[in-house]
Amino acid sequence: MNQSFANVRRAAAVLAAFAFLMCMTPAVAGAQATPAPEAVKPEKAPKVAKPRKAKPPEKSYEDRRREDGVYAKGANWLSFRFGWAKRAEDLAGSGLVGYGVGYQRMMSKKYAFSARIDHDVVGHYGNDVDISVPFTGEFQRHFLLKSAARPYLGIGGGYYYRKAYRTGTEYTTTATNGVHLSMGLISPVSDRHVVGFDVRMAFVDGREGIHNPTFGPSQPTETLWSAKVCWALVY
Repeated sequence: MNQSFANVRRAAAVLAAFAFLMCMTPAVAGAQATPAPEAVKPEKAPKVAKPRKAKPPEKSYEDRRREDGVYAKGANWLSFRFGWAKRAEDLAGSGLVGYGVGYQRMMSKKYAFSARIDHDVVGHYGNDVDISVPFTGEFQRHFLLKSAARPYLGIGGGYYYRKAYRTGTEYTTTATNGVHLSMGLISPVSDRHVVGFDVRMAFVDGREGIHNPTFGPSQPTETLWSAKVCWALVY
C-alpha cells in the first residue's frame, strides 16, 4: 500500500514539473523572438547657403567726377603739347622744337591709357633737319598725392616715321618701331582743364648701314628725348 502511494506521488511530481516547463517555454520563446530596437540616427540638418552680398551699383560718371575730379574713371582728356626734342647720338646736331596732340582715358583714378601723335625735330645743322613723327600708345600709373600737382609714370611704344630733310642727295623717309618710358607732372586748374609737363625717352630701331651726309651713320638703336609742356581739356 505504501509502495503504491509513493508511486502516485512520484507520478504527480513528474506531471507537475512537466506542466511547469510547458508554461515557461512560450514566455522564453517570446522573449527570444523580440528583437532589440535599433538606434535611430539623427538626420543631419541641411546646409544653408550663405546669402551673397549684393554688389553696390556702380556710381554714375557725374558722381565719380564730383569725388575724383579730372582723375575720375571714364574721364577723357584731349591734350596739346609743345616743347623740345633731340636725338642723343653723335653727329645728331642740336635739338629743336617738338609738338603734338593726344587722347587719354582714365581706366580708374590711378590708371590711364594714352595715345599720341607728335612731330619732333630731333636734330638739325642749319637747314638740314632730322625729323621724327611718333604714333604711340602708353599705359600710365598716376600717383594720387595730397598735393595739387600729381606725378605719373608711363610705358608704351609704337611706330616712328623718320625723315631726313635737306641733307644733300640723301632725302629719305622710313618707318621703324620703338618703345618708350615717360614721366610727368599734372595739375588741374579747373574741373575741365589741366596743365602739366612730361619727359619721354624712346628707344627706336635705326637703319643700320645707312650713312647720311649730314647726320652720319645710323645706329642699330637710336635714343630720342623730348620734354614738353601740355594742356588738356577734360570731358
